[in-house]
Amino acid sequence: MDFRYILILASLFLTIPFFAQPGQIPLPRVELMPNQPAPYNMRDWEDVALKYDSFVYDLQKTGQYLPFSHLMPAGINYPQNKSFRLHTYVGTNSPFGNEAINVMPSLVGASLLGVNKSAQFGEDWLLMSQDFFNKANGENIYLNNAGASSGGDWWYDMMPNIYFYQLYDLYPSLGSEADYQFTTIADRFLEAVRAMGGSEAPWQPSYMNYRAWKFKTMEPNANGVPGAGSGRRVRLGAV
Repeated sequence: MDFRYILILASLFLTIPFFAQPGQIPLPRVELMPNQPAPYNMRDWEDVALKYDSFVYDLQKTGQYLPFSHLMPAGINYPQNKSFRLHTYVGTNSPFGNEAINVMPSLVGASLLGVNKSAQFGEDWLLMSQDFFNKANGENIYLNNAGASSGGDWWYDMMPNIYFYQLYDLYPSLGSEADYQFTTIADRFLEAVRAMGGSEAPWQPSYMNYRAWKFKTMEPNANGVPGAGSGRRVRLGAV
């Protein structure tokens, strides 16, 4: 993708004015509180995260509800590759259910702590997670499931793409169609911005006050409470 279009995409998202924050107003009762309670003991969250990762991705775990991860012989969008399922919560009645908003941030978190998720327990979890890129159905973005439809909720549609961009940054050689996915996602979002009325010449901000956006048909979902702002602006940071 031409870098010029990335800049255009960025500018089209920045439609909300920014205001300087006033200084914090001191509250007498709050000022009496200590900055740090005593005694104080911070949990070792790095240790917790590493133990969580090694536990939920260990395919050899046995016991009630275990293992949490399950391998599948072929993906939906990349049938030439294996895929996997990870329980969204313990004790689910859908053992092979799978959500990108659970799987992909777990890959990001472990990677930030130094775990190589491309070669853990003999599996390439990164390659298998690319099945969340909905290529087979023509959505051509990451969605919460491997065979999903966009347009239900901004949050569920935006976050998997943010997590993919984080993984793309953490692993320069992500493999498979990662490069194609990286540029295709940006192209799809630029197309959506323009379909929402955004333009660089003449300048025109896009109208995003929708519940969600249907990327396959480039149409809005105007039902329910709008929620575009946070997800899209975080997504901009990834671009």
